[in-house]
Amino acid sequence: GDARRHGDLVNKGPKSIEVLRLARYRGYSAVLGNHEFATLRGHAARRGGEEPGVAKKYEWTDGLTNSDLQFICGLPYTISIPEHNALVVHAGLVPGIPLDQQSPVDMVTMRNLHLSENSDGMLGPKYAALDEDQEGSSAWAALWSGPQHVFFGHDAKRRFQEHRFATGLDTGCVYGGYLTAAILEVGCPVRYVSVKAARRYQIPVVKNNQLGPWQKLLATACKDGKLVKAVAVALLACVVLRTTTKIK
Repeated sequence: GDARRHGDLVNKGPKSIEVLRLARYRGYSAVLGNHEFATLRGHAARRGGEEPGVAKKYEWTDGLTNSDLQFICGLPYTISIPEHNALVVHAGLVPGIPLDQQSPVDMVTMRNLHLSENSDGMLGPKYAALDEDQEGSSAWAALWSGPQHVFFGHDAKRRFQEHRFATGLDTGCVYGGYLTAAILEVGCPVRYVSVKAARRYQIPVVKNNQLGPWQKLLATACKDGKLVKAVAVALLACVVLRTTTKIK
């Protein structure tokens, strides 16, 4: 069958170039993800290895050939699967906006939606896209009302998501979770297959707005490299927590 990937073929494990070339040689379809964007930026900054002191995280991109780069640049933002009335996108789509008017940035970065200033939908889009959780926002997939069913990735934090008109397949393989595929066959229900990761390849990055109150205190203390202060804050947090528990 035809394999269609929801992006981030690269920069999410130890063998980015090998994965990219496997997709090329086997003719797999894929959409553009935010890590393909990052790869192109990193390669450009390093000038293919001529600037070795720049963007060291993307040193691996020095091995990309012109054919590899052309393949990445040619990836579409969406893939249509008309026989299943479905679409593939990396991150998401904003309801109420025609497909050809969706923001390229939103399609590779969004996770959530919140009501826009023109929430009546008369003067503009009802929703605005967000790349992270914010108070009052919701997962975009829960608000997508079709008519096409969208298969997407990107949102590993939420793991597998199943909604009426959208399914999230990023189950955190790179973080030691699972690699999940949706199997579409005409006239049959969608089947899902998950394979456990061989190991954890990356540790998830927790942003400050996702931390609890004590974690934020500790992160602030560690920010300037003041280990003693960090330990003191951690101990204080434990003392306060125990005291509060006893009072209750």
